[in-house]
Amino acid sequence: MDWNALFPHERRILWLPVLLGAGVALYFSLPEEPPLRMVTLWGLVCMMFWWRAGRYRWIIMALAVMCAGFAGAQTRMWILDAPALHKPTRTVTLTGTIDDVVHLDSGYRLIVRDATAESQDTLPPRIQVRFRGKGKDAGLAAGQKVEFKARLYPPPLPALPGGFDFARNDYFKRIGAVGFAFGSPTVVEGGECSPSPCGGGSFIDSLRARWTQRIVSQMDAPYGGLAAAMMTGEQDRVSDDIVEQWRAAGISHLISISGLHIGLVAGLIFVLFRRVLAFIPRIALYHDTKKWAAAASIAGGFAYLLISGMPVPAQRSYIMAVFFLLAILIDRTHTPMRIIAWAATLILLIFPESMMGASFQLSFAATLAIIALYEGYMRRQSGEHFVPVEHTLPRRFGNYLWGIMATSVAATIATTPYAIYHFHTFSFYGLVANMAAIPLTSFLVMPAAVAAFLLMPLGLEELALAPMQWGLEAIVAMAEYIHGLPASIIAMPPLPTWGIALVTAGGLWFCLWKGRVRWWGVLPALVGMGSMLLYNTPDMLIGEKNIAVVSEQGIALLAKRRPSFTEKNWMEELGYTRFTPREDVPGLQCEGDKCRLEVKGTRVAVVFAPAIPEMQDCAENDLIIGRGRKEPEGTPCPDKTLFIRDYLLWTRGTHALRWDEDGKYKMETSADRQGKRKWSRKR
Repeated sequence: MDWNALFPHERRILWLPVLLGAGVALYFSLPEEPPLRMVTLWGLVCMMFWWRAGRYRWIIMALAVMCAGFAGAQTRMWILDAPALHKPTRTVTLTGTIDDVVHLDSGYRLIVRDATAESQDTLPPRIQVRFRGKGKDAGLAAGQKVEFKARLYPPPLPALPGGFDFARNDYFKRIGAVGFAFGSPTVVEGGECSPSPCGGGSFIDSLRARWTQRIVSQMDAPYGGLAAAMMTGEQDRVSDDIVEQWRAAGISHLISISGLHIGLVAGLIFVLFRRVLAFIPRIALYHDTKKWAAAASIAGGFAYLLISGMPVPAQRSYIMAVFFLLAILIDRTHTPMRIIAWAATLILLIFPESMMGASFQLSFAATLAIIALYEGYMRRQSGEHFVPVEHTLPRRFGNYLWGIMATSVAATIATTPYAIYHFHTFSFYGLVANMAAIPLTSFLVMPAAVAAFLLMPLGLEELALAPMQWGLEAIVAMAEYIHGLPASIIAMPPLPTWGIALVTAGGLWFCLWKGRVRWWGVLPALVGMGSMLLYNTPDMLIGEKNIAVVSEQGIALLAKRRPSFTEKNWMEELGYTRFTPREDVPGLQCEGDKCRLEVKGTRVAVVFAPAIPEMQDCAENDLIIGRGRKEPEGTPCPDKTLFIRDYLLWTRGTHALRWDEDGKYKMETSADRQGKRKWSRKR
């Protein structure tokens, strides 16, 4: 087998971000924080031996690149140095500077930096506080110094062992405490933040806030919130109902500023600027207007990237667009696959933690699949002889529809595993919805958005926002219709981490290799998707406020109280859309503070405080589970009792119990899977 033909020299650079990403993933998967010097030393040793490795030099180089990714992720962690709160505070009066205002359906959240409190020696560099009362955030903006009363807590542990790590996510945002406030904040310094930014607030943040308010005020609800999300990246003004409908239709990626938006904006600027220059004979005849348009597109795309808040998909798309446009400026050809490789490399070097997020994975998976699709198509076409045909309007329209369908299929296949892994859902009608929504976005919504940006300095943006609303109305109506269809969104069982790793390895093999050998990547991808069937679902979950039993009927809460944030995460991460009433669970009997049930042949009693186990419970059950502030004295059968104190639930998080066929149970906590990392809760 001619490996050089299958994997030529010019494609070997494509494995650079793959190896960097493998090092980053290895770092985040470790249970304990490793010494930075050991990894750096190993990388230097690899580089030293590289010169004498001979034919195995590529193996040493691959290990060195992986070490670079590992060390880069750890270096980023140490540079941030974002200590978290160790224990809850009492109600304290806080004073700090607003970094961001996040609008919610039932209130708003403030990200506050440099907060101080009289009763606290030190506070984390940034805290996140929730305020109740919708509409009471008027006049608040980044840079204002505010005072308010709040109660703070350390960042939460994962809701499930192995689930989404909120503390790690907050660490890389430098958020070290979360909490809720009492009343409304009082502005101490800053006053009105318009038209100039407040003290300490950036000009871009102030400009984004002003433009968002102008967009929302001149459009009907909910279209103003959608337009703001697509133009300025302010997604918090989109209602939960719209988010749910668009997610069911599989078009939620249109809400966030992604590669599609950046690509359309850069392309529109390129075309419009070049058309305008064509009307100036002196420029059109004596200068290369294509290069001028490329430079204008780079500048315009960067301005849009800043206004959007620089999300990861937009960064990836902008970097790719810059490489394409720079190739025009320096008269060089471009290779899309190499461009996406360099875009991934830059992001992994600057923000390695982004690789663990859904935005990075979904964005690069979709783009890589589309590029691989067109690469294969162009290779097949290059070996055939074509007779020139006239590209009539119907033929162009047909080619466009075929392109939309092909790219939608490729992107859907590539992103479905990651959507299941992160969101535990699958959109059944997503392919059809994208084929309708993407043309509307490309030909009406985004061109109108670009026109609105250009008209804003003149105060005439309403002329462009009106047609933009027409396009959004059509998309919203379609999403609402699809949301009402049966099985529009299907809850999926958890996809294990090793399963998504196999899917990723198989997908990369398929996209980066050439020839028939690329089809070898299909097998690990299929095995990875099949790992959902092997997931060992917990039989019982014990949390700070509730206990859940998971059976064939679904997930049922034993304590009759409103589900909290943690319980809702249990439901979603285990692949359910609703809680099962405990009356529907066979064999479950609850009286007052006690419940009895049978789990895989084991008779279990659940005793909530202040109730205590009795001799009758010992005789009738094989295991008694109790929880409360402290363990009661004089438990009649300690050998059968599993008592979990509130302190353990606070420090260790959710306790998951799984029974085997022999009737023995194993217990795992959220802290066990999180490990002892820099962002872990102190215990």
